[in-house]
Amino acid sequence: MLGLHMDILVDDHEVQRAIAALEETLQGQHLLMFHQSATEPLLRRRARERFSSEGDAAVGGHWEPLKESTEDIRRHAGFPSSHPINKRTGDLEGLITRGRNEFTAGGDWAAFFLPGRQGSKKQKAALATAQKGAPVGHYMPKGWRKNNGTKPSPSATPPRPVIGLDEVDMAHTMSALQIWIASEVGKAM
Repeated sequence: MLGLHMDILVDDHEVQRAIAALEETLQGQHLLMFHQSATEPLLRRRARERFSSEGDAAVGGHWEPLKESTEDIRRHAGFPSSHPINKRTGDLEGLITRGRNEFTAGGDWAAFFLPGRQGSKKQKAALATAQKGAPVGHYMPKGWRKNNGTKPSPSATPPRPVIGLDEVDMAHTMSALQIWIASEVGKAM
């Protein structure tokens, strides 16, 4: 009977370095860099395209056309009557595509809020109405008219969302995150 005895020595120094680099990369403060360099530009680009095309698949398709009464209001206020939808002065679009976002992070997580907490009451109300719509009987938000509102609306305002992601956007973001993590770990090695 023959016996074989082997001792295998492994230097785990490189493995330990890789694990330490990965742990550092996955810290919340470090993950904020990913949101700033990848997620935020994606959301802003998609919103710009959505304003331009008046909706897309990610937000349920093209936005419903404006009602005739809304077109009349826009025309009398000096704006184009039917297009562009969700855009009169460009204030809401500016808030979404160029406004200051809010970033926050904890131990092993990071998040950002588009458009953050800045913006006027008028902008926040416009965003809420765009994203969710408004029920029959809603009033115009304060500040839209000198008398701080109008009579209740006889019809609901349909949602015409300006912020949203679909499966393709999520797949792109997850792939970008994997590439970014690998790159950051590689830089630390």
